[in-house]
Amino acid sequence: MMTTEELALVKAIAEADKTELFNLESDMNDVVKWFSGQGHHLALTYLLDYDINNGRLNELKYRNALVAYDRLKRNGEL
Repeated sequence: MMTTEELALVKAIAEADKTELFNLESDMNDVVKWFSGQGHHLALTYLLDYDINNGRLNELKYRNALVAYDRLKRNGEL
């Protein structure tokens, strides 16, 4: 079972623009600020990772978060 923080992060990722991964220089800063303000540091580091080579979120973790969100929504947990 996911923690409340993990659920919140999965939901936020899934509701973001699915056609393009976050750009760390702009969108990611806003995401980090919001989650930091909400006390979601652990969820952020647990679910999000970035590829240092291209400055984007790790696509596998992003896709896994979308899958998890869809499953939780279908099960009525969100």
